[in-house]
Amino acid sequence: MNRLYNERYKSFDQYVSDQEIGFTKWDLTEGESLNRELIDHNHIFFILNGSVKISCNEFHDRIFKAGEMVFIPKSSSFTGETLEASLIINHSFENPLNICDKAMMESLSPLSDTIAYRFQPLAIRPPLDHFLELFVSYLNDGVRCSHLFQAKQSEIFVLFRLYYTRLENATFFYPLIGKSVDFKSFVMANYLKVESVEEFARLGGYNVSTFRKKFKAHFNESAYQWILKQKSKHIKYKISIENVAFKDIMDEYGFATPAHFNEYCKTHFGMTPSQLRESLK
Repeated sequence: MNRLYNERYKSFDQYVSDQEIGFTKWDLTEGESLNRELIDHNHIFFILNGSVKISCNEFHDRIFKAGEMVFIPKSSSFTGETLEASLIINHSFENPLNICDKAMMESLSPLSDTIAYRFQPLAIRPPLDHFLELFVSYLNDGVRCSHLFQAKQSEIFVLFRLYYTRLENATFFYPLIGKSVDFKSFVMANYLKVESVEEFARLGGYNVSTFRKKFKAHFNESAYQWILKQKSKHIKYKISIENVAFKDIMDEYGFATPAHFNEYCKTHFGMTPSQLRESLK
C-alpha cells in the first residue's frame, strides 16, 4: 500500500491510535501469552490460524482452534496462550453501535432463561470468513480509520443477524444480552469498581430502590446476590493461578486477615484457599 496513507491521515481525528479499540491483528508464535488489558471492553477473537488455550472467569483451559470465534465480555478475568503459531483478529467494542444492533441483543433476552452458558466457540462460516480475509488485508496495509472500523463493526452484527440463528447469537453473546443493552453494559463495566449496591446505584444516577428493581428485572436476581456471585468467580479464578500470592488476592478483594479469607473460601467454595488451588490444578 502507498505509504502516503499514514502520512496524510495519521494526524486526523478519525485515525485510530488506541490499539485496544476497533480491530487489531495478532500474528503470534507458539506459547505466546494472550494476557492483555481486556477488561475495559468486549472482545471477539476470530481465530484464523492455529489454536489457543483460554481461561475466562470460571471457565478454565478451554481450547479454541482455527475457524472459531470466542466472545470475551468486559470485566472478565482472562488469561490465554497460543498452542501453536496463530493468527487472530481481535475486535474490541464498548457497545453495539446502532439501534438495530442493540435491538437484536435486547430481542434475544427471552432466550437467556433457556441457555446454560458454557463459554463455547462459534464457527466462522461464510460470508464472515470472507469479511475477515478482507480485513486482514486492511490491517496488513496499516489502515486505522475509525470511520471504517465503525462501519465494519455494524457490518459484523449484520452478518450475525443474517447468517446465525437466534439461539446461536444468544448463546455466543449471553453475557451481553438483556432487556436493555445499555443498562447491562453499564453493570458489566462497573460492578468490580463498587463496594455496595448503594454505591452502584449512585454511580448510575439511580435511587437505590429503582436500581434494585431495574437490576432484578434484567438479571433475575438481586444486585447484592449477583455481585457476590461475580466476586466469587473472580476470586476463584485468581486462586487457580499458582503464581498469584494469596496476599495479593486478599489485598485486591479487601480481605483484612488470612482468617477472613479462609472463612470466605470455606463458606463459598467448601474448602480453604490452599485446598481450592490444589483442586483446580
